[in-house]
Amino acid sequence: MNKLKILGIKIIDRIKEAGKTQIVLSRHSEIIHSRIGFHELNEFVCSRIGYVLLELCGDESKWETLISDLENIGGLQIQQMLFEPFAKTEENKIVNTETENQIRILGILIDKKQDNTEQFQYILTKYGCSIKLRVGINFKTDIGNAGVILLELVGDTRETIALQKELHEKTKVLMQKIVFD
Repeated sequence: MNKLKILGIKIIDRIKEAGKTQIVLSRHSEIIHSRIGFHELNEFVCSRIGYVLLELCGDESKWETLISDLENIGGLQIQQMLFEPFAKTEENKIVNTETENQIRILGILIDKKQDNTEQFQYILTKYGCSIKLRVGINFKTDIGNAGVILLELVGDTRETIALQKELHEKTKVLMQKIVFD
């Protein structure tokens, strides 16, 4: 496999749609390699809105069936990132239209052959106050090893755009973004 697909799912009302979503995800478990779910929770609020990130694997033809089954639930917003490591791709797109009230997930693909880890980590540390959640995924392809870092970005959009620009200029990574209203 030379592709990595990340699905981002916004569950509009966890009480209504979470059970149905779980049934679909269980039905397609053979193509879900990694899964993370989160929602806003503090001493004052337990949000009814939830988010799920899925790393898909296996038979790519089954990916679209999963997406179709999720779309049939209703009450979900689905977005995706597709990384094709080591392939020629378009220049990274940096989204400048985001707002602070959106859920912003930045996906970063790192070719582990490249020696830019120290610079990459320095940049993430520099912008640490703009990163709420960080998840790393190792990814083995037919060609070599890569890693994907998923970041939930928060706060001042000028800072998160600056983070993306600095990563683009100073490291050799591919980036994609999912933004939920």
